[in-house]
Amino acid sequence: MHYERDQIAEHYLFIDETEFAGRRAIELRGLWENEVKVAGGPFKAFAFYDEDTGRAYLVDIAAFAPGQEKEVFIRQLEIMARTFQTAADIQRGS
Repeated sequence: MHYERDQIAEHYLFIDETEFAGRRAIELRGLWENEVKVAGGPFKAFAFYDEDTGRAYLVDIAAFAPGQEKEVFIRQLEIMARTFQTAADIQRGS
């Protein structure tokens, strides 16, 4: 309902390797847009594979704040996202 027709603005998409949750990961960052709702903003997403569980994870953050500086929101969201732990991480006390 909230994200219908959201898409990535491909000409503003950047992809890099990074570290996330103690693992090698792919970072996507750029702009999302919704032409129907006339909305958009910055986003970041971190994708990684957890060998302990055999699961792939995608941790996604995005901001929508019309008329406001968005960088501070993205930074705050990334700080929160980087607290992510799998159940195995918690059991190990990582």
